[in-house]
Amino acid sequence: MFRILFVIFLFSSTALAAEVSPALEKKCREQFYKQNIAAADTCREILETNNTEMMKLLGDMFFWGWGENWPQDYKQAVRLYKRAASRGNVEAKFAVGVMYYEGRGLPIDYSLAFRWFLSASQDGHPEAQMNLANMYNKGAGVSPNEAEAFDWYLRAANQGVPEAMYNVGNRYARGLGTQANLIEAYRWHRLAENNGIQESAATLKTLSENMTASDLAHSSQLIQNWKPVNEQENLSKNN
Repeated sequence: MFRILFVIFLFSSTALAAEVSPALEKKCREQFYKQNIAAADTCREILETNNTEMMKLLGDMFFWGWGENWPQDYKQAVRLYKRAASRGNVEAKFAVGVMYYEGRGLPIDYSLAFRWFLSASQDGHPEAQMNLANMYNKGAGVSPNEAEAFDWYLRAANQGVPEAMYNVGNRYARGLGTQANLIEAYRWHRLAENNGIQESAATLKTLSENMTASDLAHSSQLIQNWKPVNEQENLSKNN
């Protein structure tokens, strides 16, 4: 399963700048989610404070576009995403990576997409980690590297990305980028299936036919004990 995750989040984990009025920030958000054209002016006021979350939000407005009154404009979206990303906003870093990968508002450049996904991944962004793993797997913007692909798939899977769970399961089953391990393969394919990946069902059947009752019990216990991690939250606590 290989596809670039294309998720433009409307919330950022970046802390709000202290000088931003909470009332103004709230007004910007409320108008945005109601697709009120007045959100453009309200959110622009906050841009003057260099608040990266609001830069990202206004970039989303240009990305999606709201008809004739607010046409879609990828170039303006990229400008705001880059502005926020250069100031450390992890959601904006991810968005810039997507824009380079998809060629939205600028030419396709897999090398630059890789750099932005790497930066966001190091900041704990799960979908960026999934995309980075895909690029290592495919050799897009970077030399193919099965071990790196596995490591980033695993980090994304541990954060709860279903497609990453599926890929981790496949790699444990086939010994790609890691040692083959049927117990782990079964665990990750079961978690993937539990999170909506239907392709895991056939693999689970094949795995179970080649595992002992003890192996299946061990894997089931691992599944029961599994909980997703939140890398961004953990990084914030440690800084």
